Amino acid sequence: MTEGAQSQSQHIKGRTEDQVIQLDTDESKTMLKPNQQIRPLIPNKCIRDFALKLYGMNVLKFEELDSFEDRNYHIIVDPVINNNYIKDLSKTGYVLKVLNLKDSKTPGFIEINSPYIFHMMKYMEGEIAITKPYVPVTLFNIGKFAGRLQNALEDFDNAFLRERVFQWNLAECSRILDFVFALESKEYAQLVNIIIKEYIKEVKPVLGQLRKGKTPSDSSVFLTDKCT
Repeated sequence: MTEGAQSQSQHIKGRTEDQVIQLDTDESKTMLKPNQQIRPLIPNKCIRDFALKLYGMNVLKFEELDSFEDRNYHIIVDPVINNNYIKDLSKTGYVLKVLNLKDSKTPGFIEINSPYIFHMMKYMEGEIAITKPYVPVTLFNIGKFAGRLQNALEDFDNAFLRERVFQWNLAECSRILDFVFALESKEYAQLVNIIIKEYIKEVKPVLGQLRKGKTPSDSSVFLTDKCT
């Protein structure tokens, strides 16, 4: 290949990659709209089929876990597993995650996460933060754990994540006002309105001056026994 042709090829490749990133990070595709249903509809009978066909696991019992967008299932499986990649059986079971309808159509998101629409993880026992009283020591430990996680991810970089507009990003929290109608408590709705409007007034104007960091989208699901 000549130097000119190689340069043109690299230019086309770079332009194509930019287009893919733009396609995957299109705000209309990444931002959730009010009343938009994106959680996959999965009949319970399919959970056993997924686990067996994809991971060689025979499910003895399962229950669905709380989740915002995806479907997560805590499964207990037969000790005999037909999967050479699984060396040790997790006595606490596994979590079968099925990506939501929005992210499952986004190649960049799939690649950086699993890279599959289905994902199997070991289940970790414990109590999540949202079920515990909001006392200072618990909040302090959650903040400390989030800080450790932030430091661990400090040098991580990915073109897709760098460009993608996440609805869970604190910089996008003003969009919460579009969803306040879903709150059953008028008191909570009023409180959220006050907080978000103060954010828009005080924080948003200086957002560009603040240091960006990487944290999980929701710290309320941290296991409290891991935040000590």
